[in-house]
Amino acid sequence: MKHKIRRMIPILTAVLMAGCGGAQKGSNAAAAPYPTDDSGMYMEEEMASAPSMEKKMAMGDESFSRDYDSVAAGGMTAQPAPPPAPYPDQLAVPDEPVPDTGAPTQSAADALIVYNGYLQLRVRSVLDTIDAITGAVKDRGGYVESLSGQVIIVRVPGDGFEQLMDQFATMGDLLNRIISAVEVTDQYFDLETRLQVAEESRTRLLALLERTTNTSQRLQILEEIKRLSEQIENMKASLSTLRNLIDYFTITVELVPVLEDGHSTSHQSPFSWVRSLSAHTTTIAGGAKAMSMKLPVPFVQFTEEKDFRAQAADTTTIRGGTVKNEPAGTATFWINAIAFEMEGRGEILEQSGKAGKMEYRLYRNDDVAPRWYLIAVRVQKDRVYVVETFYPDAAAFSTHHKDVLKALETLEVRK
Repeated sequence: MKHKIRRMIPILTAVLMAGCGGAQKGSNAAAAPYPTDDSGMYMEEEMASAPSMEKKMAMGDESFSRDYDSVAAGGMTAQPAPPPAPYPDQLAVPDEPVPDTGAPTQSAADALIVYNGYLQLRVRSVLDTIDAITGAVKDRGGYVESLSGQVIIVRVPGDGFEQLMDQFATMGDLLNRIISAVEVTDQYFDLETRLQVAEESRTRLLALLERTTNTSQRLQILEEIKRLSEQIENMKASLSTLRNLIDYFTITVELVPVLEDGHSTSHQSPFSWVRSLSAHTTTIAGGAKAMSMKLPVPFVQFTEEKDFRAQAADTTTIRGGTVKNEPAGTATFWINAIAFEMEGRGEILEQSGKAGKMEYRLYRNDDVAPRWYLIAVRVQKDRVYVVETFYPDAAAFSTHHKDVLKALETLEVRK
């Protein structure tokens, strides 16, 4: 299926022309595939079963229906509307070359990849190392995203990622090194093509609105235009986030001083997965198949990953995973176990509560420029579902926190 979405652009255009109300009276053409959720993604099953705008307008006079058909089919002409086209997933991709549509094509060399790097270093001087990292990043055309305590997050152009990872690794004793790479080529161009279809659908509805005088029919068209406009803005925000993450890779460097500054752990949790929790890197796997939630705009979930991970352009990250409920405990039991661990690390409890079926605790580190770390849990039978959110700074926390809590309310677990 790799890159098939590029070959389907002419097909999608045909769907738009035929499906956005372009069928003749009496046909059963499906509606043009509008997006159906806030993330800008499509639910094709819902589209196939939802009533089309054509059916909605059929309640009005016949002249309006004929007018709508003519506009949706491509304008006021005497030519009959094209026959209804099936949805893309019902079409066989032809083996012969697809005619050039003017859209850019993708080769293996043009793959769009999002890289994230994580380094943990033991250093003699945290401040000196931060200065060295900052200077190296600026020399490579990058910038510092956030700095909190002993953690610095930088964004760098793709051509300098590997070199900077290697350079940073020599600035102290390397304790941990993790690199994750997620290809988002299909995800990006799929979203881009869906945006194009939605924009063209809205353009046709706006043209139809200008010629419609019936008040009831105008209200129906306006309602559909409003819905499409919201979805278009959401898709644009998602594309912008993806583009930012593609253009500037993320490197997180956690610095551990040779002599701790009084922040050593006073006690640890007896549960290994709780001890492993980290604000800066994934420690609980398997979330992609275990859970789903309605993500806030402009978070983008990396759909090709096995782990559940979504990210905003400012590096605020939502991660999810699941572990066995051993020993058997309630959500309250596990959130208290996490609280014990966070207290031992010197984390400051900022907020606690419930979001839907999840219990959560929000922590910040003790620093002039703090970061925030939210941990939420839900227990269902023999599994504990854990969602973590990392806010790199105060601006990110202020921007996203309320929306993240709303997203937690929508979490669904998969059996």
